[in-house]
Amino acid sequence: MPRQVVYDALQKLSMMPRQVVATGGGAVIRPINWRYMQQGITVFLDVPLDALARRIAAVGTDTRPLLHFDSGDAYTKVAFSILPNGKFIFSKWPPPPPPPAGVYATVNSLLKRSEAYAKADATVSLLTLAASLQVEDVLDITPIAIATEVIVQIDKYLKDNNR
Repeated sequence: MPRQVVYDALQKLSMMPRQVVATGGGAVIRPINWRYMQQGITVFLDVPLDALARRIAAVGTDTRPLLHFDSGDAYTKVAFSILPNGKFIFSKWPPPPPPPAGVYATVNSLLKRSEAYAKADATVSLLTLAASLQVEDVLDITPIAIATEVIVQIDKYLKDNNR
């Protein structure tokens, strides 16, 4: 989704009470978007990078402009684009070759996102949720279970902040 469309949507929605807005990870990079999101309660869904790479690789990278470079299979492309310095415990051997130079812009984007995510009012860790549900793979957690945990964390935030 083009950046201006995200900005326009967040600007309008920030003026409406009691809205649930889900954005892509890159929306938080622009400070103005983050200010609009902070008009409400922000929740960071903390998904392990390996799980993100597997999920994106499963559907392809065509709709992800930051992943448009030639680096082999989709999983490798995603893994190298989101993991700082290409450090990764590979589930296949031998590991793929080092990432192309264009990957480092994506790594910078991830680091910028991390700074914004740290400011979120609540965090839902899918690793923690998977452990509590006794699920081996975070990709097997149902959307209902994730949404329920989001509500639990928002409730905790509201109680902790007397809101």
